[in-house]
Amino acid sequence: MTGRARSNRRAAGSGDLRRGVIVVLSGGFVDVMNPPEVRDRMDQYIADINADPYVQAHTNGKGLTFKLLSKQAHPHIHQAQWRKVAKALEVLRPSPLVLVGHSNGGAAAVSIARSLETKRVTVDLLCTHDSVQTIDDLGEPNGIPGNVRINLNPYVIPTPAWMLAPFPIGRRNRRDDGSLEGLLNVGLTYNLGGAFAHKNAFYELAGGYQEAGGGFGLPHILLDVTLAALRGATTADVLTMLQPPIQTLATKSRIVIQLETKDFRRTFEPEAIAPPALVVDAKNAVSLDIRRAIDALPKRGRKVTYAGPVRSDKDGGSHIQGVAGSGNYFLLTHSDKSDKAGRILVVDRRPEQRKFVTEYRLPALDDYGPPLNHAGGCQAIGDVLAVPSESGRNSSVVAFFDISNPLRIRELHASLRIVRTQRDAAAVGITTITRNGHNAWLCGVYDSGSVDFYESPDLPGGAPFHPILSSPIKVDEKHHQALLLFTDSSNRVFAAGLNRGNFPYFDRLVLYSVDLVTKSMVPDPDRSYSTGGVTRLRWGADLESVGSQLVLHCTERNYGKSCDIKTFVPPERLPKRAEARARRPATVRTGGAARTPGKGATRKAARRERKRSMRS
Repeated sequence: MTGRARSNRRAAGSGDLRRGVIVVLSGGFVDVMNPPEVRDRMDQYIADINADPYVQAHTNGKGLTFKLLSKQAHPHIHQAQWRKVAKALEVLRPSPLVLVGHSNGGAAAVSIARSLETKRVTVDLLCTHDSVQTIDDLGEPNGIPGNVRINLNPYVIPTPAWMLAPFPIGRRNRRDDGSLEGLLNVGLTYNLGGAFAHKNAFYELAGGYQEAGGGFGLPHILLDVTLAALRGATTADVLTMLQPPIQTLATKSRIVIQLETKDFRRTFEPEAIAPPALVVDAKNAVSLDIRRAIDALPKRGRKVTYAGPVRSDKDGGSHIQGVAGSGNYFLLTHSDKSDKAGRILVVDRRPEQRKFVTEYRLPALDDYGPPLNHAGGCQAIGDVLAVPSESGRNSSVVAFFDISNPLRIRELHASLRIVRTQRDAAAVGITTITRNGHNAWLCGVYDSGSVDFYESPDLPGGAPFHPILSSPIKVDEKHHQALLLFTDSSNRVFAAGLNRGNFPYFDRLVLYSVDLVTKSMVPDPDRSYSTGGVTRLRWGADLESVGSQLVLHCTERNYGKSCDIKTFVPPERLPKRAEARARRPATVRTGGAARTPGKGATRKAARRERKRSMRS
């Protein structure tokens, strides 16, 4: 091949882009297998390139050509069409030429470049995002032919978390002759399941989540490198410009990144982020064993009536669904069937007040689909409140709110929302865990017996949540109204499901031991409470962390002229029987003999208990 492509000199004629072509290839067996946000970002990337003033000025306002096939439905092209794309490029003989591919699309982009090598067509920029081989590769997918001037190769370096959602991943690239000349290998150590890390190898290098104002939450490395290459930048130029955004990506996504090219290698560690003042106590772990803290709760609580009035939307399906204690206030999530969104009711719980003081209207989270007006079971952690809102028709959004001043609630940022297009969200739990020596935020979203888990490396710093399991964890109970997460002092995660089925099992608590490695939630035997009939765990219910104790709250269904809230406060000292129970493993009795429950044993015990209750 010509020395032009392999040299570190600027591309000849780099000022004229009128014959320029850009090709972006998606992966998977079919295009729809790719996450919609990846496909959308591919098309947006092409539009952003063509909207750039430099590209507009040097293409007579037309932009780079991207439609090459007669029946091309989208700006991006599926990898299975690579041979047709290669034939079209042989005819066009473009200059400059940009090839971008993700997953199988990365391997297909290499095959196109290799097929053009014999035609003496130069590829000015080849971006291979975590390339995965196809069944129709032309040679080694990680071998870069000599007609490629610059190759940017982001690839996933697997961590132990890869096993949470195993998925094929890419590798370091090299020239066909074994050298690294003109290559920029970017190794990404995401602490995520393989499938999610694989997605991020493209998505996060293409800007990641979008902010409310329309910008990107992460550096758009792909866009910047492409524009630099179109201006004729050398590999050395790109290497220089690449390092600051790589550091920003490492810091914001809390990952280690290895950047390597010929005669250069550097590791980028996440820099320390000073937490904003809004999260001053982002921890809900209790120093005691979680089981012991729950066993300390009394069976009967104390009812308090809080004054209103609270406006009703006059829809019988609207009601209180969640409650969270925060300082001097209760925060109650309230569904509103006649509106586009629900509300957060703010109730002053100080003895001299005990009244409703204000409300916060949740943002309308979906302007096009069914309204997400059913606000569900919530949880507060420090100065952050997690609130799910669902449509009841398999769509939902979880949003996060700053409650450092409950009288002036505000959403942390729209970019932090967890958008679920195929599932509702009845309840959400949130906690912090220690992961590889760093604090991470864990969020569990419950819907009809399924729990999806998401993780953010730095929620206060603006890092969004990502799924960490390829499928939800299933539990037997399909009617929990709250699912609260707690981390004990040993970094073990527990989930407390409040409400059990329908009458007469409303007022029960199920404690689960959560294991994200084995993808399991193992339940303890039910714990039941006497709520009085009007207040129920079926409506707003919460386990509030107060010092080293947990306090249980539950509300009545509606808040009109007033609202009753019942609180279960542990005594100063555990009763001897509860203290002894807390010191030993939970047991179930079968045939008069006690044993430690295995998988399914606690479910059988729960069924037997229900039958006995019904007979009585």
